[in-house]
Amino acid sequence: MKAADVRHGKPRALLIAGFILAFGTLFGGGWPDGCSKDDPRVKSYIALSPVAVVLPKEKLRQAAEYYARLRPNAVVLKGDGEGMMPLYAPGTLLVMEPISYDDLKEGMTAVYREPDGTRVAHYLVVLMPDGWTTRGLNEKSDNLNPMTRDNYIGVIVMAFAPETPRKSG
Repeated sequence: MKAADVRHGKPRALLIAGFILAFGTLFGGGWPDGCSKDDPRVKSYIALSPVAVVLPKEKLRQAAEYYARLRPNAVVLKGDGEGMMPLYAPGTLLVMEPISYDDLKEGMTAVYREPDGTRVAHYLVVLMPDGWTTRGLNEKSDNLNPMTRDNYIGVIVMAFAPETPRKSG
C-alpha cells in the first residue's frame, strides 16, 4: 500500500486515547468490508497491526487527525493501493508513528521507502541480516527490497476506513 502525508500530529497526553475507539463504536465503527477478525490472514500475519475503525467518510479525517494529535510525532497518511486488503482498503487513513527500529516486531505494519522513493506500508515478516522482509497482505510473495534502518519511517498505530454504502434490496 502506498502512503501519502496528510497532516502532522502534535504531542498530547494519551489519557483520552480510548475515546477514538468509543467514537468509532458510537458513530458507525466496525470491520472493513471483506475483513473479519476471524480471517486467518488477520490472525496469523498481522497480529500487531491495528484493524481499521470504519466511520462515515465525512468523519474520517477529523478522527484520524484527532488520534494523531494524541501521539508523539504521529502523522496521518492516506493509503493508496490494494496490497494490504482486506485490512486497509484504498482511501484508508493510517496514523503512523516512528518508533525505534530495534523495537519492531513481526506482525507490525511498517512504512518505509522503496529505492524509487515511494512510501509503502507492509507488514513485517521476519528480520534477516540485510533488514526486514515485508509483504503486502494481499500479495503472494515477499517484497524484494528489505526494510532497513535507512529506509524505515514508522509503524501504523491506528487506521480509519470509510464505510461502504449498503446495497439495498
